[in-house]
Amino acid sequence: MKLKPLEIAGILALGYFLWSKFVTDIQNNLFFSKFKAKLGKLTPQGVEINLLLTVSNRNDIDLPLDWFKGQLIYGQYIISDLNISTPVIIGAKQTVEIPMKAFVAFAGTVINVMEMITSGKWWLAFTVKGKASSKGIVFSVEQPLQII
Repeated sequence: MKLKPLEIAGILALGYFLWSKFVTDIQNNLFFSKFKAKLGKLTPQGVEINLLLTVSNRNDIDLPLDWFKGQLIYGQYIISDLNISTPVIIGAKQTVEIPMKAFVAFAGTVINVMEMITSGKWWLAFTVKGKASSKGIVFSVEQPLQII
């Protein structure tokens, strides 16, 4: 049986609609809700920061977080790269905290950090920005950092 061009177009449109719905459902139900930070080891070169990324999966199926790539930003300055390269499975209707480490070198950041501290609002200046992927669907992530 040979399909007519209009039938092919209809099948493609239906496929596109179903794929779009699938992607939208995943995007609307996978939340990157917060980043928490705790100071780690202090060295003469800089400080290690232990981060926890909180991710909630409100979908009815388990989803992998395939990767995350981003930056820890202080004010307008990028102070460390962040990434998760090992996939993490987030169970259906579950919330998980995924650990990450950042290293902030003292060289080149001291003046910027001092400027933020003297402004009196240093704790408000930390942000994490990046991209994450689940099943090939890429999400933009931008969250303030909670110091714990």
